[in-house]
Amino acid sequence: MDGNELTLSSLKRSLFMGIIGKMIDVYRVISKPEKHDIKTEENLFDEITIHEYDECHVDWRQDTFLCNSEIINDLAIHSIAFRKSKISTFAGIMEIDILAIDKLSYANTPYIWRKNLYDFSTTLDENGKIRFSSYEDFQKNKEYLENRARLWDESCWDIYVQKWNNKICIHNSDAAHHLAAVQRQCHEQNLSYYLKSKVYFETIDYTYLENTLNDYDVFYSERENINFVQECYRAFYGEKNFKSKIYYKDFIFKKPVLLLKKGDAFNEKLVNYLCSRKKEFITVDEIVRRLYLKN
Repeated sequence: MDGNELTLSSLKRSLFMGIIGKMIDVYRVISKPEKHDIKTEENLFDEITIHEYDECHVDWRQDTFLCNSEIINDLAIHSIAFRKSKISTFAGIMEIDILAIDKLSYANTPYIWRKNLYDFSTTLDENGKIRFSSYEDFQKNKEYLENRARLWDESCWDIYVQKWNNKICIHNSDAAHHLAAVQRQCHEQNLSYYLKSKVYFETIDYTYLENTLNDYDVFYSERENINFVQECYRAFYGEKNFKSKIYYKDFIFKKPVLLLKKGDAFNEKLVNYLCSRKKEFITVDEIVRRLYLKN
């Protein structure tokens, strides 16, 4: 092999090794989490505050036909801390008059400001897909509801009686408009329909709720906003220690509720910052106290 061939061979090897090196660098980047150069709490605070957060859009209404739009229910859905403040007691399987239903848990509709299920039913389009004028319409809508009920345990709907406001709520994942149509016909045409239901009485553990608010500063925001703050805590304080500063559960799932332990100097600094970002973080404490603890 002459000198030129040796040089060409060396060049090929050099290029090949360079490509391999680049591939290794890329693999290292995509296979390992980004390391933050955070060495002090001041650096951690800077990391959190320079982040660009999304604005938070939430509209809690105490009196709406969607029970999940009530703040205590929304917080309980997304935070174990608030879920523990609600107590459900099974009362038995009963036949519930559809006229007694005040609220739904879900509806694919923009009419969230309606006060109750019947109020919502008045927004139904008389010429829409779901009809509610003839007795034949009534029978078809009843059949739809009964077919949906067969999907649940013992062919029962779940009914919750909220003791703090005496509202009766049906937990549904579908059929909101059919429920509204049947209730409207019962109301306006003197008809009757009963839902086979598992009935639960739902109360608030006011002592637990008060203690939660005394122990934590609570913020509601977009999931990505909350997740970023939680990840910064976790990266800086470590897996074992950050839970002493922040209520954290269900790591895999991103939640829109942030609870920061009171009495911690760093948390107090962060709370002051978050309170100044009213478009991105909503302070929950006073809303909950006013609605549920000051009656």
